[in-house]
Amino acid sequence: MKRQRIQHRVLCLWLPGWPLQRVRLARPALKRCELTLYQQRHGALRVVASDRYPIGTPLAEVAIGKAEQHDPRADELSLFELAAWCEEFSPAVGIEPPDNLCLDVTGLAQLFGSKQILAQQILRE
Repeated sequence: MKRQRIQHRVLCLWLPGWPLQRVRLARPALKRCELTLYQQRHGALRVVASDRYPIGTPLAEVAIGKAEQHDPRADELSLFELAAWCEEFSPAVGIEPPDNLCLDVTGLAQLFGSKQILAQQILRE
């Protein structure tokens, strides 16, 4: 009997604004505010995520709309929660902190109609 090779398919979702998105999901009142997250780095408070300022900008140089201290552990925990929810689409979901989800979608495309439809549905949900 001939062994058949399985071609694995992985869908990776990059969530570049995850820290800001997580804060806004937890506190909807911040959805319309300019938001900056900061953290102690290299001896100063520095921007780690912002709607307006580049990462690494000293907080003292920022004209702040709303600024909050960054909580990387909360980012990771909420990413785990999102990964658990993604099990609706894939039996194997993993995270790559700080802002990536990976779903094994091997053999799932035909269940959704195509790879494109599967990806679109995941993004829409």
